[in-house]
Amino acid sequence: RNAAMNVPETEFKPRFAFERRIFFGDCDQLGIAFTGRITNFALEAIETFWDDLLSGRGWLFLLTERNTAMPFVSMDLQFHAPVKAGANLACEVSVVHVGESSVGLKVVGRQHDLICFECETKSVFRDASTFGKVKIESSIRQILLAEVGSENQTVS
Repeated sequence: RNAAMNVPETEFKPRFAFERRIFFGDCDQLGIAFTGRITNFALEAIETFWDDLLSGRGWLFLLTERNTAMPFVSMDLQFHAPVKAGANLACEVSVVHVGESSVGLKVVGRQHDLICFECETKSVFRDASTFGKVKIESSIRQILLAEVGSENQTVS
């Protein structure tokens, strides 16, 4: 645990990190990021993660070329420290769950090695035309399963 902030240190080892500068326009008059922007930072990291994981064939490709949507069915966002203007934010993305038709991701946002937020999401793969649940394509599922590697991560 981080004794100064009483924040648990993350135990997983992410393969992917997305970094962006936090601009004053992302923040209130005190230079602290708006809550809605923090959600957006996590989504930017997740979208970039999918593009990286699938060699440029992430969310948009799956939707437009494979007719596969991945809507979120849950998102849990916990704040530990303010995200501040003028510094970079590193968002580490890890796979924490792989099901037959669902995937869970965890985003940890840090500034100066201090955990600012943790966001856990669960998405379900769906046919974009009927919105019916579909199994994760086997090649994508294999890639996701290869990402599951620590004790905190589950496969079902």
